[in-house]
Amino acid sequence: MRISTAGLMQGHTESLARLQAGVQKTQARISSGIKLQSAAEDPVAAARIQESERWLLAAEQHERNGDMVGSRLGLQEGAIADAADLLLRVRELAVQGGNGALDRSARRILATEVRASVDQLMQIANRRSPSGEYLFAGGSSSVEPFTRDSGVIRYTGDDQQRLVEVAPGQRIADALPGSEVFVQIPSGNASFALRAGTANAGTAVLGAGSLVDPTAWDGEPYRVLIMPNGDWEARDAADALVASGPYGSGDAIEFKGVRITLTGSPVPGDQFHIDPSGSEDLFATFERLAAALEAPISDPIQRASSTNELNAVLAQLGQGQERLSGARAVVGARLSAVDNAAATRSILREDVAKSLSQLRDTDYAEALSRLNMQLTGLQAAQQSVARLSRMSLFDYL
Repeated sequence: MRISTAGLMQGHTESLARLQAGVQKTQARISSGIKLQSAAEDPVAAARIQESERWLLAAEQHERNGDMVGSRLGLQEGAIADAADLLLRVRELAVQGGNGALDRSARRILATEVRASVDQLMQIANRRSPSGEYLFAGGSSSVEPFTRDSGVIRYTGDDQQRLVEVAPGQRIADALPGSEVFVQIPSGNASFALRAGTANAGTAVLGAGSLVDPTAWDGEPYRVLIMPNGDWEARDAADALVASGPYGSGDAIEFKGVRITLTGSPVPGDQFHIDPSGSEDLFATFERLAAALEAPISDPIQRASSTNELNAVLAQLGQGQERLSGARAVVGARLSAVDNAAATRSILREDVAKSLSQLRDTDYAEALSRLNMQLTGLQAAQQSVARLSRMSLFDYL
């Protein structure tokens, strides 16, 4: 087989071009720090790199979301804790107000503090985040959630909760609405609420009621009446007789799964109501307490009426404390979920970043070693071509 001089030189030139291209590619990898210069070099690795980069971008967004949710929930937890401290103080005032040694002037001083607590609670419920959003407005975070209308505090937010994605497939609500924290407080013992008739002329005082048989309780309103013969009768909303018995101070009165106690001396015609549990906001409960403390107590009948109202308010404040404790627990659980998502995300990010680095980033030790070999090979090839190009027949003469 004959090899022409032109063919030989073309082969050498192509070889030099390949060697130079290899040197340039290695130099580009070293200068850029990127091992894979184009998807054509390794389509599978290129696809895995794109997938890893998308995951890292999503993780950065999830991290920002988590920081936002954590900050908002932390602020809300602090506000709920402040409200719980305020509620504890108001309950102490209610207990003090029940002290029979206090005169009306001292009780009015307590009422003044209670009314000031209403304003403090409203300030807590209307707190904002550093970005200006109201913490307890639900989904309407730009709307002031609690406003005073004709002396009555009303909730003007909504019941929505914004769900924010903090991890793939994991969404966490960024706050509890104010309606759930401050407004929808179950009345009484969450099954029924007790109240004395406003026209009662005796000195009987309602004790704490309890639900002794939940299966017998039908959730309907009832009233206990004191009869002329001294007995009591329980009647339903249609005035039908449900139960009856002799009255004794401190004796239990039971019917329909309900147990209540009366102490003192009622008179015929006095009534005591058992109403199905509804809801009452904390602001209204504070106002009820202030009104009860301001009520006259100049005779035993007035004092009994005031005591009945104070007892009812104390029971309602207890429900408020349970609601705030439950709300704080919910917020704490969400904060824990945000922290767990961040910890999991950090571990996964480290693994993904390591895998991405192996696929994408240049191994400088290996690349520099290869570059030295390529440069040596290129230099040798260039010298060989130069020597061959100078050869002629005269070299053999």
